[in-house]
Amino acid sequence: MHALGAVLAVAGTLLLSGAPSAAAQPPTVIEQLEQNRIVRLPGAVATLDDARVLAGLPANGRVLLAPTSGLPDLGALRSWAHAAGVGLTVVEGLWIESPLRKLPLATADENTLRRVLTTHDVTDAVLGKQSPAPATVPATAAQLDQLPVSRPRAGVRVARSPEPFVDYASGLAARSPGVLIVVAHGDWLEFAGPGADQAEHARDATYGPALLNRGRPTDVVDTVLARLAEPARPIFDLPRPERFEFKSVVMYVAAGTAAATIGMWLLFLYLRRTLRRLDAGVAMREERAEAYLRLEELGDLLIEVESNGQAVDPRIAERLATARTLFDQAHTPEAMAAVREIADEGLSAGREEKR
Repeated sequence: MHALGAVLAVAGTLLLSGAPSAAAQPPTVIEQLEQNRIVRLPGAVATLDDARVLAGLPANGRVLLAPTSGLPDLGALRSWAHAAGVGLTVVEGLWIESPLRKLPLATADENTLRRVLTTHDVTDAVLGKQSPAPATVPATAAQLDQLPVSRPRAGVRVARSPEPFVDYASGLAARSPGVLIVVAHGDWLEFAGPGADQAEHARDATYGPALLNRGRPTDVVDTVLARLAEPARPIFDLPRPERFEFKSVVMYVAAGTAAATIGMWLLFLYLRRTLRRLDAGVAMREERAEAYLRLEELGDLLIEVESNGQAVDPRIAERLATARTLFDQAHTPEAMAAVREIADEGLSAGREEKR
């Protein structure tokens, strides 16, 4: 009886307390940003000097390091940041979007590009600063002896540097004359030997689309070597025209007259449509130029406010972020004019705040 009573008591307790709670869910990205000023998501490739970033961020600043694949809920993050008055900097791969402006790494100078692609350190870019890459030092004979290098294949030898900013390529080229040397420093490539100039052009052509498309370059060595292997196409590589012989002058005159009449009509239609497109194109270029100047002026205004140690009005930063997002999506003069008006709202608010 005592045992039966104990079982019934336990059963009653369970019924009153309800079913066991589900396992705790991991915190969302927004919850992590609410609790931490720097958040790293799994798969993020960019690195930071946390101490420098925390010292340089404004009080409401947050930094999110995301993987190259990007964030599907970036719009929700922007909305949360605006509502919470948070200056959110998002780093997707090596692409940076800050409250002040978008910073595509592909537009950086070569030294900055080399430093970031070698180390993946985006500290200076997040803080809006520029610092050149450290000077490259020649590799010693001992370093060259210990570096694994592939066997020559199609006149190319490839190696991966274990140390940043050490020039292995020149030393390896001296040891392997007549062979193109490719040395990978992280995602950055150095070349030496015959064909080095063409290899650098192929490297730059590979970096541009990847870095402008919110990410980082992948498979750089294979892509560059594939570009170098493409055969060069002659500039004047057109077939010679076949010899033309007249069969009947009358037939060709009649056909030519009909063709000319039809051609004039088609030319009239084409010119009318072309003039309409030109008018729209001129209007689009003018609106785009005006909107771009407004965006640059608003960005410079926010930088000036921050440089003076003043707090940035979140509404002004939101106007800039909204205008930049719509600028990339505007394809008509009317849409670009709307972007300019949004930027003008931010400029008006900023000038009032400066007073």
